[in-house]
Amino acid sequence: MSLVLLFLFLSPIFLLYRLLFSRKPNLPLAPASLPFIGHLHLIDSRTPHRSLHSLSLRYGKPDSSRLILLNLPSPTLVVSTASDAELVLKTHDLAFASRPASFSEAILVNGTGQGVSFSEYGNYWRQSKKFTVVHLLGQKRVFSAPFRTACAEEVTAMMDHIAANKEEINLSDCFYAYANGVVSHAIAGKENNAQRLRELTDDISTILANGSLYQLAAEVFPGIGKLITKMSGLDEKFV
Repeated sequence: MSLVLLFLFLSPIFLLYRLLFSRKPNLPLAPASLPFIGHLHLIDSRTPHRSLHSLSLRYGKPDSSRLILLNLPSPTLVVSTASDAELVLKTHDLAFASRPASFSEAILVNGTGQGVSFSEYGNYWRQSKKFTVVHLLGQKRVFSAPFRTACAEEVTAMMDHIAANKEEINLSDCFYAYANGVVSHAIAGKENNAQRLRELTDDISTILANGSLYQLAAEVFPGIGKLITKMSGLDEKFV
């Protein structure tokens, strides 16, 4: 009985102490959120940049940092001023260096998250970058005879195509053909079909555009991301 009375006596004191003296995390300001979807209802999918800008003006600290923290539904830091951008991109660059895991990345790299483009910042990324710069993009490699020959041939082919066409030129198609030709020479040692590269790129863009709703759901609810992509058929289309 005495223990129960002691518990009832100390509980309000403990709660009052926690309420008055506990240190709250110094987080950026945030608007009220809804369960499950967080702040998604505040973002216009057609112009998300304008929605984020309006929220930063409304909830950010005036005449100071306009950092705000949104739940989309995972925590997302919105940076809206030059001074805040300097803090994120320069002062604390290493803390923000890694790319967040995404639905598209998991499918495009077969779920490994490896490679220079998608891997987290660390020793693996540094070694991959070093290997790429030294052995694949180094001066000796770029100015080697086969690569220089491939570049010269593709530039000549592009200029001949432009000269032969008396009408308006679609530079996007020309640069697609040039890049595809150089890459094909470097990888396979022979010319590939430039139109095929354009078709593949357009197909990926179309799949992502048509499945944007499923993609968003998979991004914000990663726990059921695989189920969503299976039901929508997006994973099969990418593969």
